[in-house]
Amino acid sequence: MKSPSYSLRNLLALAILVVAGILVVVVVRNFRGDGPVEVVEQLPKNVDLSLRQVHFSETRDGVRKWTMVADSADFSAGVGMTHVEKIAMTFFDGVGKETVTLTADSGEVQTESGGVTLLGNVVVKSVRGYTIRTERLDYDKTADLIRSTSPVHIASGWMKLSGHSLRLRVQDQRLALGGGVETTIYPDKERALRP
Repeated sequence: MKSPSYSLRNLLALAILVVAGILVVVVVRNFRGDGPVEVVEQLPKNVDLSLRQVHFSETRDGVRKWTMVADSADFSAGVGMTHVEKIAMTFFDGVGKETVTLTADSGEVQTESGGVTLLGNVVVKSVRGYTIRTERLDYDKTADLIRSTSPVHIASGWMKLSGHSLRLRVQDQRLALGGGVETTIYPDKERALRP
């Protein structure tokens, strides 16, 4: 009869051989010698830097002015512009409290002026309770002003407004509609908030 320590040694040696064999197979499969694999995608000719999941922010005198989050950002130095996809912006007042949020399918940020153009399914929500919908909107950083020359639809409380253009001052949220302004007042709030 074999001693128990002899069969335990054999079992341990067999386990070591099996683990070593598995390691050899894994190493051989992962390092076949096919040469290096291109991991980095080539950027389009007009793009100098491409980033994913980005977060921009601007502060003045220690107070946040606005923040921007986007799924992607493609910077083109030659044209001084950054193209962003799936963008969300939040604006703050002079003491850092949130005033307005914007979302859009895409946008463009001008490097020199800091201006932003939002395109496609643009939605503006104010802390005062109104929602603005349009297809194109521009933010003028110098004037701290949001503008649109596309048709605009606003829902607020029991009222809906529409017009051909919009101007909104970010700091005090003063809003002006222009061109063919129409207003509908509803007796119940739920009907007014429907798209």
